[in-house]
Amino acid sequence: MSSRARQPTIAPSQRLELPPYEDPLHALKPAQQSQLQQLQKLKYLETLNTHLRHATECVNTMAANINDRFTERQTSLGKRKARRAQMGLGEDESDLQDEEKELEAMRERVDKMTERMEETVRKVIDSSKYVESIENGIRDVHGQATNDAARATQHTQSQIQTRSTTANDEDLADFEPTDPAATAPVQSLCHLYTNKLEREKDRWQTFSLRTRYANHKDYIEFRDLIYDAQNPDSGSEPPNPATWFSDRPGSPAPGITRRTARTSYGSGNGDDEGEGDSDSDTSDIAIARERISTKCPLTLREFEDPVTSTHCPHSFEKSAILSLIKASRDRSGAHGERVVQCPVGGCAQMLTERDLRKDPTMVRRIQRLQAAKARAAEDSDEEGGDGGDRAEFVEEIGKYGAECEAKDGA
Repeated sequence: MSSRARQPTIAPSQRLELPPYEDPLHALKPAQQSQLQQLQKLKYLETLNTHLRHATECVNTMAANINDRFTERQTSLGKRKARRAQMGLGEDESDLQDEEKELEAMRERVDKMTERMEETVRKVIDSSKYVESIENGIRDVHGQATNDAARATQHTQSQIQTRSTTANDEDLADFEPTDPAATAPVQSLCHLYTNKLEREKDRWQTFSLRTRYANHKDYIEFRDLIYDAQNPDSGSEPPNPATWFSDRPGSPAPGITRRTARTSYGSGNGDDEGEGDSDSDTSDIAIARERISTKCPLTLREFEDPVTSTHCPHSFEKSAILSLIKASRDRSGAHGERVVQCPVGGCAQMLTERDLRKDPTMVRRIQRLQAAKARAAEDSDEEGGDGGDRAEFVEEIGKYGAECEAKDGA
């Protein structure tokens, strides 16, 4: 019979049962220490971190998109109601009641999905922290193995020296370096690793939600994107991260704050548009507003791929600023990196390539301003073609909500 016809000795579904773990009696040999060190260089954890980053990006994009679509429908309805009021048709709005009910149903579903996505972002952050604990655990295990080996060598040499001064050559011949009684005790690396992970996990869970997430860049980015989608025209800064979580008794569960009124958006795009706006505008004077340019200060053209400085509030076209940095002869940056002074007049910040990053919230704002400019140039009818988009959005939200409810039921 051919060897190909041989049956496997163990069925694929069966698992080998390992013998009970026994604590080591001796320190690891240099070859085994080297294998531990190689674990730190494997790409598995790096790949896992990459998947976690991609998951965060996908959730952030989806959350921003569904809130964008809802805000667009809300703004469109508010403007139509305002125009009807100006035309004297505000007394009879029965034809808009169905759309208002539909919009309210969208509000509830979008809020529910946004809260689920916020919870997902926090879970991804927890997973990233656990991966970090694994990396630290492997590093500690390798360090302990190295220390155990060094201590065992010193202990053996010390015993040999002691015997050489107190015994004859025959006693030295009887000395066995592999005898457990003759070697220094070593710590269980398995227990060291598992205990390390448990301690890190317990320590992380003892922190408040504010401590865990409020200052994490991924969570801040998620919150900024949601705020920008819900308040596209406010120009104000997002709320202070300290207000995102509350540990007081009776407070709402952590998550995205539900919309209770249109005025909560701070954008002026709602049912109350045109009613008492002068008073609200006066009270909003204290709100810090941003001035965002859609053109690169280097190319003087509209942004296509903007990056933002982490040291100053300036953005540039990526290719233009990178070309400027690469052409610089100033290598006074860390590790000899090339640096340039911020090209915006009056700014003295020095920038390296590492100081530039893609800010998703800023990119959204720039793209929104560019789209508004394009619409203004075309002078198109804002209300035209809205019905089809609304129907598509209702169908999209309905499908996603049904999936969420099915998962909850399962």
